[in-house]
Amino acid sequence: MKAANAAAIAMAFCLPFGANADTLEEALGLAGLDKKTATFNPTILSFYSFDEFTMPSFGALSRDPFFLPRAMTAFADGLQNCGLKASEALMWTRPILGHAPRRTLLGDPTAAWQQAAKSPDGLQKALTALEASSTSAPDVPKPAAEAAALVLNSVIGTEALFSGAFREISDRTEAFSWLARSETDWARKRKLMRSVDLGQLYAAAHDLFLASQTAADWLRTASVSTDFEWSANTRLGKVLIRGAGSHITPPGEYLLILDLGGDDLYLAGGANASASNWASVLLDVSGNDRYLSHEELASSTVSAYAGRSSGTARPAQGGALMGAALVLDMSGNDIYRCIRPAQGSGVFGVGALVDYQGQDVYDAYTNSQGFGDTGVGVLIDGSGDDGYSCFSQSQACGLTLGAGILSELGGNDVYISNDEQIDFPSPQSSAHNVSMSQGAGYGLRADFSDGHSLGGGLGFLLDTAGDDSYACAVFGQGVGYWQGIGAVCDLAGNDRYSGLWYVQGACAHFAIGYLEDRQGDDVYKATMNMAQGAGHDFSVGWLTDGGGNDSYSAPNLSLGAGNASGIGVFREVSGNDTYASSGTTLGKANPGEGAFRSQAICMGVFVDEKGSDAYPKDLTWAGNSVRTVNWAQKRDAAADSQFGVFLDGE
Repeated sequence: MKAANAAAIAMAFCLPFGANADTLEEALGLAGLDKKTATFNPTILSFYSFDEFTMPSFGALSRDPFFLPRAMTAFADGLQNCGLKASEALMWTRPILGHAPRRTLLGDPTAAWQQAAKSPDGLQKALTALEASSTSAPDVPKPAAEAAALVLNSVIGTEALFSGAFREISDRTEAFSWLARSETDWARKRKLMRSVDLGQLYAAAHDLFLASQTAADWLRTASVSTDFEWSANTRLGKVLIRGAGSHITPPGEYLLILDLGGDDLYLAGGANASASNWASVLLDVSGNDRYLSHEELASSTVSAYAGRSSGTARPAQGGALMGAALVLDMSGNDIYRCIRPAQGSGVFGVGALVDYQGQDVYDAYTNSQGFGDTGVGVLIDGSGDDGYSCFSQSQACGLTLGAGILSELGGNDVYISNDEQIDFPSPQSSAHNVSMSQGAGYGLRADFSDGHSLGGGLGFLLDTAGDDSYACAVFGQGVGYWQGIGAVCDLAGNDRYSGLWYVQGACAHFAIGYLEDRQGDDVYKATMNMAQGAGHDFSVGWLTDGGGNDSYSAPNLSLGAGNASGIGVFREVSGNDTYASSGTTLGKANPGEGAFRSQAICMGVFVDEKGSDAYPKDLTWAGNSVRTVNWAQKRDAAADSQFGVFLDGE
């Protein structure tokens, strides 16, 4: 880790965003508690700690929920420091998932590969090692030859690690085909999960990504204006190197595509097409490019495509399946359209899509745009006003043993999880889709089926600047379910959030949902239930807004609400804000039922620190300069009680 990055994270842990230690302490003190005592009883929690694959970060934050803002500030600032480097974003997951090794601790693991790539016969030697059909590439300019050699050297150098990661899977071809079909045989999937060595997988992916990023840097300083095309088949897929013209890439298995310019159409590349094609890298230097998982998407959006919900998965655009896949697009206004898994998706693998600049369109169906399932998926966009659309499990969604990361580093962006065509009807409301998007951590709840529940993963959406818009249906915008952690951190801009149920810092069933908007005049709207800092069933839901004149339209169970032994926290740092809500809201809680839930803390905390605010007139406990406790069930010890706290500082 770079010294500046480490210093920034250390500072974040010492001084969290919007830090005012007295405000939350004062609110909790009204009920006779503080940040260390207003927590779930660890003894009671231990009666429910029987799931497999729970993240270490989830356990830590469940035990100390008021550490959550400090942790999320560190996570957000650390991810921002990763910039456009997918290798560092992968390493960023280490303290959260507990798997990724520190590959650069003792130096650059790709240094020897770089030196070999710069030798006069570097490309020829790499192609020979990969048993290429041709090892002579006389038309390839020197910068392109060196960049290609570096990527291929990294593939050769990480092959043993990749092999070790999947050593316990006897038939990888069959396993690849089964995972591509997305069948729901959970017993079989659990067995596969236990068989993968994630440490070796992440080490190999990191080194492949790091070498590819260096190769891209070499190409950015090169000037190639001529058009040419050279290719060779290898034992791991095709190598294709092209010049500055506009090209069409047909379907196939590609180990490496290196394109130096032009407006290109990609129907493959940068994705694992088979078990033997476990590494796939696509580097595009410039041009307004189109990336399509299906040829029909050339004239259709995903929502209008009739075949979107049928057929097997076809990894595309940084879609990794039992391997590593990377797309680096360095400039241009690009269009990405796919079904699944794609656009930074890791399923038993590590997939990344990094677009350096341009006004881009990301259009997907599911399991895309930063999606991890027993793996890590990363989507990083550098600059430009971009549009993201999906149906479900996308835009930063992490399932068991997975992390889905979406990092937007600039521009006025639009995030939409489709709720017009109901392909994924929600159990909460069949008229709406399960979004599970825009910062969603999701686990498998199986206490009502075979009892083999699986702890959820991490979904983390970071947007650093711009006036952004977020829209989803049920489950989204910083949401956790069943030991998952879902978070949105928006650092600047006048933003709009729209959702229905379990949205905007909400969660259910032993989970954590977090939304932090640091500044701007923001609008939050949720219409059905559980939103804006609401926790349900031993979960922690949290919403913090740092500054600006904000508007909140909220349903029942919102704005600092606890339900059935949940903790909900809402915090407004400054601004003249408007609140519209009803029911259990604005610092209230509903008591839990059952032998343990009735004895566990259930708490809703509402804090508005500064500003002249407008509250619903019929909610008599809410008003400017009011401090009060709303007891739902008061016991001898406040930590065993059910209550809400309302505090308006001015």
